[in-house]
Amino acid sequence: MTYLARLSQLSSILISVAFTIFSLPKAYAASFDVEDPYICQNTVANFPEPYLTPENNREVLINGVREHCLDNYQASSEIVSELLNDLAGLSKKEITYAYVLQSINLNNIGSNDNCDLAKLAVAHGHGSDSKTLAIRAELNYFSFCELHDGNTSHTLKRLYELSKEALAMESFNLQLAIHNQISYVYYLLDQNQLAADELEIALELGKKMKSDDYLIMLYNLIDAYLDAGELSLAEQRIDLFHQSLTEKSSQWERWLVLFAESYLSLLKEDYEKVLELKDKLGKSEPNDSPVFNEKIAIIQGLACFELGQFSCAESLINTHLSSKPAEEINRLKWLALLVKWHDYKGQHNEMRIMQQRYFELAEQKLFTQQQAAKILGVAKLNNEVIRLSSLELEQKLEQQQHTNRMYTLAITFLSVLLVVFVIGYWRLSVKIKKTVIVPQQER
Repeated sequence: MTYLARLSQLSSILISVAFTIFSLPKAYAASFDVEDPYICQNTVANFPEPYLTPENNREVLINGVREHCLDNYQASSEIVSELLNDLAGLSKKEITYAYVLQSINLNNIGSNDNCDLAKLAVAHGHGSDSKTLAIRAELNYFSFCELHDGNTSHTLKRLYELSKEALAMESFNLQLAIHNQISYVYYLLDQNQLAADELEIALELGKKMKSDDYLIMLYNLIDAYLDAGELSLAEQRIDLFHQSLTEKSSQWERWLVLFAESYLSLLKEDYEKVLELKDKLGKSEPNDSPVFNEKIAIIQGLACFELGQFSCAESLINTHLSSKPAEEINRLKWLALLVKWHDYKGQHNEMRIMQQRYFELAEQKLFTQQQAAKILGVAKLNNEVIRLSSLELEQKLEQQQHTNRMYTLAITFLSVLLVVFVIGYWRLSVKIKKTVIVPQQER
């Protein structure tokens, strides 16, 4: 084989390798994996448009995931609800994920059916041949079903067991989710500082993983610091939130930071700032969320009342805060606002009812905090074990990211080398033709 033929063969091989390398992203563009820790980011990127006429249930599920990831929870819920009536063609993993997704959708739109869907997700998760989805389904179950009143110690014990399983799997995504869930249990126990500690760990993991939910976790951390009265730390994290916003940040994420600023301003007794932010919040309304509508109405209502703007307070109360009877209200600030309002209106009987509920709820929260002391010792010990294991996991994550960076650099170098080689081959082939063919023409 001549030198030129060998060169041509080697060139063909390199071009084939290059084609394979550069065609990978294109092949991946149509992929959809329910175990993907970046499922929102990748689904929106890989499927920029919904399937207008889905040909199978997998495409219907992709449409539901897209809407959820774009914060259109009502639309996603309607799509997935229809899908759950006919699951033909979906794998066991995809069926489990559909139930997990719908339980989250229902929670976000304020439906009371989210626990039933979470239970079904757990049942399907155990038969899905996916440890990842089974754990995710169980975490949803702990989130949406009322397991924390008399079973908090069991819940924490199980969460620590799941955390150890996630560590053994070296699953950074699950470890992050479990720290989030443990923080939620601490939140229910009114242990806001402990909740914040867990969220700090989750946030650090989320940052290193470039998690889709990084800003949501950051908001939860701010909320925990505000509830704990750590206003300075909350303010620092609000600044970080603003710095982390990008052009791709959703309307919901932008709304959340305005809400956090409103809550901070209320706690700092800067009532004018609360009402300044009220106008901004109104211009960037999120998707309908009854819980957040109530929370922001309480904050703004208290500010209106403190500034003597009683028509403003009345409007907010009538729109968002007057539908529930006293025994169903579980927020002290809500009750405090209604006590002030009924006192202002001279409605003393209604005021006494709200006062009585306020004292009952405050006593209940105090009892919960006292009961929490019985399990927090064991919880802290487990937490230290998990924290040390998480540090080891984070080191492995950093090593993995370093390997990925080196791989990217190697691919880039090979690509440049390939271009240089092709140019060199072309120039060499031209030179050979001039030295071989031209003399024949002269002969």
